[in-house]
Amino acid sequence: MSAPKKPPAVSHESGQPWELPQLATFLNVSKKTLERAIKAKKLKAIRINRRVLIPDLEARRVAEAGM
Repeated sequence: MSAPKKPPAVSHESGQPWELPQLATFLNVSKKTLERAIKAKKLKAIRINRRVLIPDLEARRVAEAGM
């Protein structure tokens, strides 16, 4: 039996918002999965022009609860 996978190491300062690619890598999901969750209002996001950011607390909630 293999050991459970660890989430990939992602450098991130606590309290700072996450960019989609960075959060996707951390959660081990695709960027498209996160975009769908935002569209379905299952994930809160902040849009600044074309940039989409996920608040740190929201990212932590999703990491603990799962998608």
